[in-house]
Amino acid sequence: MKELKDYQRTIRMTQTTRKYLEESEGNGLNEKFEKLVYAAYIKEKELKERNVYLEEENKELEQELKIKRQLLYDKLKDVETHINKLFTIQ
Repeated sequence: MKELKDYQRTIRMTQTTRKYLEESEGNGLNEKFEKLVYAAYIKEKELKERNVYLEEENKELEQELKIKRQLLYDKLKDVETHINKLFTIQ
């Protein structure tokens, strides 16, 4: 069902905005404007969802990195202990 276009408003825009609007897909400025608004809305929603996913993945990677660092630290301490024992052997 096609939505009734009952809202009318005059807008002012920069030449740069006009250029982008005119380069957009659609027949006439109204359709081009609507398509840009819808595309931006959908893209914003996708980016928010992607951001949530990436933040969660980042938390997991940070936790994994913390564990790996601790393992490496423990191994280095073991190596240091063995080296110290070698130097104490006479």
